[in-house]
Amino acid sequence: MKQTLLLSALCIFSSFVFVNGDVASDWIMFYRSIFNQYSKYSFPRVKQSHTVDVTLSYYLNGINNFDEVAGELKTVGFLKVEWKNELARWAEQPGGMSAAITDTMIPISDLWFPPLALVNSVNSLAVLGSSEDLVAVQNTGENLWRPAVILSSSCSTNPLYFPFDTQTCNLTFRAWDHIQSEITLKATDTKVRLDFFSPSEQWELRDTEIISWEREDISYLTFSLKLRRIPLWFVINMAAPIGLLGLLTTFVFLLPIEEGRVGYALGSFLTFSVYLSYIIDSLPRTSDPMSYLTIYIVIQVIMSGSVSCISVFTVKLYMKDEEARIPNYMALCIGFICCKFCSKDEEIEKEKTAAELEEKENDNLGFSPDEENENQQNQESSPQPEELPTSSKFGVPNIKWKPMDADGAEICPDEDRIAFLNVEVPRVGWKMVAKTIDIIFFLVPTCSICQAIQKPNLGHVKLLFEDLFTHNNEYSNLVFPHEDQLATIKVNMKFALYSIPEFDEVGGTLSVIGRLKMAWFDNFVIEKYVPQRHVLEAINIAQDDIWLPPITVFNSVESLTPVGHSGYEVTVTLTNGYIQWEIGVVTKTGCTVVATDYPFDTQYCTISFTPWGYSNSEVSIITDEENINLEDFIENEEWAVLESTQELSVAANRSIISYHLTLKRRPVFFIVNMMVPVILLGMLNSLCFVLPIDSGERVGFATNVFLTFAVYLTILSSELPVSSPLSIMSYYVAAMLSVSSVTTLIAIFTIQVSIYDPNEKIPTILVYIVAFITCRVCRKRYRRMGLRRHQTFEKTPLEDDGRDPAAAGEVTDEDDDDEDDIEKYRFGVSWLVVGKTLDKIFFLLFASGTLAVSGYFLVPLFMKLDTSIA
Repeated sequence: MKQTLLLSALCIFSSFVFVNGDVASDWIMFYRSIFNQYSKYSFPRVKQSHTVDVTLSYYLNGINNFDEVAGELKTVGFLKVEWKNELARWAEQPGGMSAAITDTMIPISDLWFPPLALVNSVNSLAVLGSSEDLVAVQNTGENLWRPAVILSSSCSTNPLYFPFDTQTCNLTFRAWDHIQSEITLKATDTKVRLDFFSPSEQWELRDTEIISWEREDISYLTFSLKLRRIPLWFVINMAAPIGLLGLLTTFVFLLPIEEGRVGYALGSFLTFSVYLSYIIDSLPRTSDPMSYLTIYIVIQVIMSGSVSCISVFTVKLYMKDEEARIPNYMALCIGFICCKFCSKDEEIEKEKTAAELEEKENDNLGFSPDEENENQQNQESSPQPEELPTSSKFGVPNIKWKPMDADGAEICPDEDRIAFLNVEVPRVGWKMVAKTIDIIFFLVPTCSICQAIQKPNLGHVKLLFEDLFTHNNEYSNLVFPHEDQLATIKVNMKFALYSIPEFDEVGGTLSVIGRLKMAWFDNFVIEKYVPQRHVLEAINIAQDDIWLPPITVFNSVESLTPVGHSGYEVTVTLTNGYIQWEIGVVTKTGCTVVATDYPFDTQYCTISFTPWGYSNSEVSIITDEENINLEDFIENEEWAVLESTQELSVAANRSIISYHLTLKRRPVFFIVNMMVPVILLGMLNSLCFVLPIDSGERVGFATNVFLTFAVYLTILSSELPVSSPLSIMSYYVAAMLSVSSVTTLIAIFTIQVSIYDPNEKIPTILVYIVAFITCRVCRKRYRRMGLRRHQTFEKTPLEDDGRDPAAAGEVTDEDDDDEDDIEKYRFGVSWLVVGKTLDKIFFLLFASGTLAVSGYFLVPLFMKLDTSIA
């Protein structure tokens, strides 16, 4: 090692021009005199019980990436690490040298340095730095080290105000394998240094802070970064279109019904669903808190679905027969909204004035023509409605029909007045009702958002290394550490879980970050230990210099190499050979995902360790803990750890310790962003049969619903593994997709029935079925309707010779035609009536079917909802 140190120093300094000590012979003499007895394994204090104060400064060069979904921040920069090494000091001008040497550069691999590690790293918990780094060493023992670091740290995000959010991310460092009484981390500055910082295009660095703290007798130093998102890109590409789309949705009620209103509303619903799926991919799947933008889009999805429902009913009202009577309460409400009680229609007033003038003129003349009396009698006996003028306010007739029975007599003539209010029911029509509802629903949505352990001196440390690891090279890290090579080494293992950065259900992998503590006995270490000679009771040694059990993550999906890193150290208790090894573990393990109850599913994952290459009779794993240590665990935003257990087993003559995690999904995010829109879409499906056929939007409505279901099924498929059994939610969406396809086919069929040639005869059995369903069989006026219509036909024409063929006894086909006509109009059933009856049947059938399917699939799911972790 000494030869290596000398050669590396000569190679480095031969390329520099020094102010002092620029003669090569001086440098050779300097290294021989100063570093001949130096050991990089020696703690840098003359009194080994003293504390080493390590000061840190962090220079941030830039922010490479901030992945909010994974909660990972990637930064580029370097650390400025300073400490004092009392074992590497010399006089300003060592004896025998021609010039003074006040400082020099030494490779870090030849010096002791603080084993710094990023605690909240998502990639590795290895010690920072590279073997090619150089340390500036002064003659006073001051050491300066500037390691370049590219850090990937975990960062919990708060998307509440996305895209105007501010996030706080921390970079936490500690000296690995050392307690606070040995190494204390201190900050040189109060802020992160930004001398070489290049601003990010997406994030603005608002403020920084440095926090020094301690826990479990370990010194930590945290560099806190406060980042604010630059929102312009998201405002232009996401927030603005969503806000504009929300405003456009309400304008569906201003669109003329003849112009495809329902297709417009359903198109808005589909567009919101697409934006919602984009938001799902752009934000972390956290339920507490949920971003306001997500909540806004979900509300808009619900409103858009409601607008689609209302549009269907307004179209239905608009297309309703004007001869149908309007309920008094509805006419009263519409009249009040349209100010029918406080103002009179101008045309009605003009007509009344003209009628009064005409009556007065007739009285003055004393003349009333017989034809006029006959017309008046005909009008009185006719059940036809009274013709009223058109309302200039809505452009539709102001009609109030008088109810008539089958014989033409007026029913309840006092119904036009409301007794307890003493007001007359205003004259309104169904088109006015529909347009008034349009205005109401246009206005309403638009207005709504430690004690130090005394240690011996440096001489004892050097003596110990010489006797145990250097003298005659008797100790080897390749030799099984027991005199009896057939004996069993028992390794006590403890695992502490820090965080779960990612759980990929599709790939079936679980990423974990944790700390592994292992302990065992090494008999060879204590063979030459003499308490009176070496005095030391414990010492830290680099892990590469001692035998280690090759602990491997048995179910890793990345690599089956032993854990650990050359920068870690082991603590050796010299009195009994007790070895303690603490390392960081960043691994990705396989996990079988059962997504049947998604998004209320519970997953069971395992992290298994085994001493690779050793049988159970050689290396056996033991433990004195029952569960995984979760004291330092950082909660995952999507998954909650319900339970953790551990299990010792032997498989294929190999000792295995398995740590089991029970993970429960936090479902609120998925309920709001996926289940609610799908359930709402299922409710819209059956409304296809409420749309009037004359609107021309029925097939388009059904097709759009089918397309939206297909989009959600695609999103759901991308979130779940391609495995069996499928999730109940997948079955539900697939079932609703099938129902939607059947709805489309039946919608086409009912349209064909409704527009069938009215001259074509309806099968008798179909007539009776429709009459029975619509209760026309039990209504007298429907039974007489066919006969009355037949009697209005023209009489049978006479032959050219004036004879009536029937009277002459000649057989004709007209008798059969008469029977067909009577049968054709029996109970007033036409092809249009058949189509409307089928619409009612299929509406009830599909509405009840949708409720049944939803209850069958969703009720068992919601019964597994755990509100404590929602």
